[in-house]
This record gives sequence, C-alpha cells and structure tokens, in this order.
Amino acid sequence: MKIIQVVFNSVKLYKPYHYLLTDSVIVNIGCRVIVPIKNKKYIGIVIYNDNKTNFDINKLKYIDQVIDKKSLFNKNIWKLAKQISLYYQYSFGKILFKILNYLTVTNVDNNIADNNVWLLNHKIVTPELIQSLKNNKQKFVLILLQKQHIFYNQSIYYGLNNRIMFALEKKGWCFLQKTNIHLHYIQKNNIFKEQNKKYVHYTKSYTFNIWTLNSSLLYFNEIILYMSYIKNILLYKKQILVIVPKKNYIFNIYKYFMKIFNVNVCLFYSTLPTKQKKNILYNIKQGNKAIIIATPSSIFIKFYQLGLIILTEEHEYTYKQMYNCKYNFKHIAIFRARIENIPICLCSKTFCLETIYNINNGKYKVLYKINNIYDNFLVNIINLENTIVKHGISKKLLNIIYMHIQKREQIILYCTHQGYAQTVLCNICKQTIKCTICCNNYIFYKKKYQLYCKICKYTIKMFNICPYCHTSYYLVPIGSGIEQITEFLKSIFPKTYVLCITEYNLIKQDTLVIYNKPMIIITSKILYKRYFYFTNNTLLLFLQTDYIFFSNHFRTTEYFFQYLFNILNNHFIKNINKTIILQTNYYHHIFFYIMLNKNKYFYLTKMLLQERKTMLLPPYSYQIIIIFETCKKNILSNYILTLIKNFVCFTKNDKNFLIIGPINIQKNYKKIFCKKIILQHTSKTQLKKIKQNILLVTQKIKYFNFIKIIIDVDPI
Repeated sequence: MKIIQVVFNSVKLYKPYHYLLTDSVIVNIGCRVIVPIKNKKYIGIVIYNDNKTNFDINKLKYIDQVIDKKSLFNKNIWKLAKQISLYYQYSFGKILFKILNYLTVTNVDNNIADNNVWLLNHKIVTPELIQSLKNNKQKFVLILLQKQHIFYNQSIYYGLNNRIMFALEKKGWCFLQKTNIHLHYIQKNNIFKEQNKKYVHYTKSYTFNIWTLNSSLLYFNEIILYMSYIKNILLYKKQILVIVPKKNYIFNIYKYFMKIFNVNVCLFYSTLPTKQKKNILYNIKQGNKAIIIATPSSIFIKFYQLGLIILTEEHEYTYKQMYNCKYNFKHIAIFRARIENIPICLCSKTFCLETIYNINNGKYKVLYKINNIYDNFLVNIINLENTIVKHGISKKLLNIIYMHIQKREQIILYCTHQGYAQTVLCNICKQTIKCTICCNNYIFYKKKYQLYCKICKYTIKMFNICPYCHTSYYLVPIGSGIEQITEFLKSIFPKTYVLCITEYNLIKQDTLVIYNKPMIIITSKILYKRYFYFTNNTLLLFLQTDYIFFSNHFRTTEYFFQYLFNILNNHFIKNINKTIILQTNYYHHIFFYIMLNKNKYFYLTKMLLQERKTMLLPPYSYQIIIIFETCKKNILSNYILTLIKNFVCFTKNDKNFLIIGPINIQKNYKKIFCKKIILQHTSKTQLKKIKQNILLVTQKIKYFNFIKIIIDVDPI
C-alpha cells in the first residue's frame, strides 16, 4: 500500500497530511490531488511518496482524485519553495500554491504561441487615408504601425487592445504575420562596444555570485554599465530578469530597453489582465522573451533558461512582504540565483546598511563604485532655535525662496507630511482626535474636510464639535502638511505658479515643461528627472528633518538618508551647482555636521554602522519577531511568559541571546489582542537553531489552538 504526504493552501493546515493510494493509481511529487478532511474536500499538493509512516494505516483515508499527471514544479522551483519555507518558518503548502499562480499556463492564444505581430497593409493604407480618419484610436494605431510592428501580446503596453486591431484587420488595413524572433536573436549594437574596464574581470564568471553595482536603472544615463554583461548573457541564449520594486518605474525602463536591444522585451506585473498574464508566462517558458522587466513576485516564474537577475533599488523596504508570509523578495532573489547557479546584481545609488556590511566583509563583490557627484551641491542648515516659524517655514527660508524666484528659477520643496495638518487638537480639553479603531492621530485634509487614519485607511468627516468635551469652534489643526504649505506659499507668492504633486495626482512629464518661468513644486515623492522635466531648479528644500531623531524605529535614520541622497542623485546635472537647505532645531547634531563638511552617503552610513555596532543592532546582530494574536485577552500574557521561559531553558542561558518584550501592538480590530516579542542573537547560526524550534516549542504550551502566531524573520 502506497502512502503520500499532502500539503494545503492554508496556514491552519500547515502540517502535511498522510493519505493512502491504491496500487493502480500513480501520483508524482508536485501533483495536485483532491483529498477528504472530515466532511469536506480540499485540493492539496503531494510532497512525499513512500510506504513508511508513523500513523496507523487503518486510520488513514484514500485520496479522491488526481488532478495532474505530471509535476507542476521543476527541481529548481521546488528547492526554492523548500528554502523559503525553512528560512521563514512558513507553511510549505501555502508557498507552493503561491508559486503555482505563476506556473500554470492553460488556454494560451495561438497567436501568442506562434509569436505573431501586427503589420500595416501599405498597399491600402496611405497618409491621406490616415488623416481622413475621425476615430482617434484607429488613427493612432495606423500611425504607430507606420513606424514599427506591434507584437500580438504587447498591444496593452501602447494602451490598446486586440479588438481594435481585429477591427482594422476586417477593413484590410493591417494583418497578423508569424515571426521567427527567438531568445538567441540579437543584433550587434554600437552601445555594446563601450565597456567599463574597472569591472570587466568580474563579468567573465557566469556562476553564482552576488555583485553590487552603485548605480540604478532608473537613471538611464548610467545604463551603459550594464550593457556589456547583458550582451554576453543574451549571446549565450539565456534570459535576464530585471526586478523593479514598484510598478510606476517599469514602463519607462521598458521603453528604454526596447530602443537599445533588438530582442524581445516584456513587462510582467500583478495587475495585468489574466489572459495577458498567461500569454506572457507561456512566452517566457518557451524562451520567446529574452529580457523580463517585472515586479518582485516575478521571481517565482518558470523560465526557459535564466542567466542573470538584476535587482534594482535594493534598498527599497517595499521588497519586504508585510502581509501573510513576511518574506523579503531580495533574499528570495538571492536564493533563486544560488539554486540556478547564476549571478545576481544588487543595484542602488544608496545601499542599505546590511549590503554595505556584507561588502565590507567580502561576502558581496563590488562591481562599480559611484563617482563623487555631491561636490555640485551646496548644503545650508537653517537653525530654528529661537526663531518664529509659520506653517513649517522660517522667515530666512522665505527670503531665500524670494531671491530664487527673482532669478526666475524653479524650487522643489520636499515635505513628507500628507494632508493639511498631522492632527487636530481641542483647545478646551487639550485632547487630540484619535482613530476609534487603532488610537492613532487622524490626519486632517482641509479640501475634502475629512479626517484620515493612515494605519487603518479609515476616513470620516471632520468634527465641528469636540467628541470629548462637546464644545464647538475650538478644534485647531496642529502640524503643517503639504496642503497647508501649498496654501501658505500661494498667499505669499501670488504671481508664482505653485504646484503640489502627491501620489494621487502624479502628473505626466509633458505638463511640467515650463521653460524659464519661476515655479515652486511641493512634493513627497522623488520626481525622477527622466520622467519629470524641471529646467531651472537650483534650490532643494527639506522642511521636516527632526522626526528622525525621535522615532521608535531604529531604521528611520537609514531610510531618511536613502531618501535624501536619492533625491540628490536624481537632481545631479554636470557643471550645474544646486543649493540644498535643511531646517532643524538640532543644529549641532552630528548628522548636520557631516552634511555640511563631508556631504557624502558613505560617511553617514559609516556613522550609522558604528552606532549599530555599539548598540548591537542589525547587521551586527540578527532578529526574529514573533507576533501573537488572539480574541481571548486573559490567556495571552501567560502564554507568552511560558514561551519565554521555554526559550531560556532551550538556549541554556546563552549570554548573546536576548528576548525583548512582550510589547503591545495596536491592531485594526478592537476584538483582537496583539503582542510581540523580539528574539535577538549575535550569531546567525545559533538564531537559526532557535528559529527551527519555534513551532515545536509553541505547540507544547497550553491554549496554543486559541492563538495565531506570525513569525517575521529579518524584520525591517
């Protein structure tokens, strides 16, 4: 009698279940099966096939149905799923089903499989015919087809769909034709001739290596650094995966790659239509796509033959998954590169401290170092001690803004605070209006006259009466946000164009081409110069800087430095000097001393690493956060205390092992009580041993079934 182990797409059913097979049924590892659990039927994946079991065979059930004849996973994908499950202590079944979304390709359009392209019928379509058309979309398509062909599965990148194309085909204006363009198709291009001699010796290796490149694909003038190696990978008939942290960036990178490379380049992101996703996945699997520019989840895709992974903006905290399994896509990309035995390149202008630490230890290789560009920036610090500040702006700063406007220059003001005010205070009872769910302060939006909680994403109408003391007309907005600063500057400079750009109203680059006119731009986003054209900006302002010294998160200063220096890198133009102004109440802090005298990201990271070393914080130690959630408040504290005692016994009073907590966590729902503890050790191997026993230790404690446990490895 055959026995199989099955895992499920569930956190609760995290353990593999054992089932019996009849002799006539054959099931491979990695196939889906339908099995019974109590009175219900579930779809699971077979992970083990053997005749041995510790359970009584008479108590085991038979499977109901086999869905797949062959395994859905190849060896490398299976190894990747196992490594993620072991490292992050997460359900193996849940990870397999997550990966399954990027592997199953069914009902693929024949036009995709044949790699068809749309071509213009030049015999019928003439310039006179195109000009006479009243339908703007059809007119746009025909003009586009005059310049280039359009791949059947890439019409969405031009804002089109194949319904329009088929409508034109019926009229005989265009037609589909099969092409032979494949992975190995590449033409020689002059851009490949340029090669940086500093890192040519590294690019001879095509096996697993972790390289770091102090550059970014988002700055297209530096893309030349990648070209030589990308060319070699393509000539070896291998694919390249370019991972971008946010969807906003990938379209511009895609257009630029299409201009440079004579190979098939494709985009992949989560919000693509389902049919479009299937078509792209099929082409990648068949090897019809040479370069894949995609969001982080693309690391799970099944490739024809992967040769290189480029991870852009490696410092971005958005690579960390904050819901369900708290894995980091950067680490998973390194896992995938190690399993595939291919190099991975971590790219950023501002490396995170962990990457710099690994570079210093020789774990990562430096491919290219940035030149000193910060000499073009003149840094000024405005001391706000004993000065009057209106709406977050001092008189001295207003005078500087006025001087630059008189010179007909453009000014960019970076403000991280959203809305009109950061909170609303009652002058009678001295209480701030807080969210009823999570008890955090509401952000006030004056235009919409609403209060918004950024934790719960909850919006309510602004109060006219204080909800605590019930007095009217005494509610005062506290703290300046983007709306308030915009309103203030418009009143001070009525003849100057003041533009506010937020994540909700990102404007196309064409609308910002205002030549030789003074303008004040207020934003919280990094406006990349390739997408937004600012002709005369010479002044960069940073209003809120002091919050980094009072944050309860030790990584806040690191994130701010990355944000600041990415802005400087973005605004760098050769032979043009620019002024940077930071306002602060703590003028004598070492951060401002380094900005004034050194003005380099390297010196600031050196300072932070020294600070982390003295405080034994990552990367000089390693952490795991365990989060506990329950509806029963009484059992939670006792459960955590028992668990801490078990950890102390397990580690045998290890002096390098530290337990921080329990700490209360505010949850979005009133009825759920949430706490966390932090496990910290200076040795990664010792913490790994503790991590592997977390689930075993937690299960033995009373009331385990009433508590949901979330493990966050390498928290950010």
